[in-house]
Amino acid sequence: MAHLTWLSTSDVGARHLYIQQSQNSHGSKYVSLEAERSAREVREAKARADEAIAEAQESKAQASPQAKASEERSQKLENEVLALR
Repeated sequence: MAHLTWLSTSDVGARHLYIQQSQNSHGSKYVSLEAERSAREVREAKARADEAIAEAQESKAQASPQAKASEERSQKLENEVLALR
């Protein structure tokens, strides 16, 4: 008769994955393919999230100077309008 236990393993930071381990009467251990697939999916999802974060940070870095330049142009135009009054 197989004995089932649940092991907690840490994967990608604070995420935990539970891997089902079964042990038969001879002591052989089998890690379920489903747990391996789930671990791979978590790693792939983390990689996609990291890539999206990096892209967002790059966009933010590019937008900040543009926003500052736009603000400076607006201020300059406002000053010119005030000077004409």
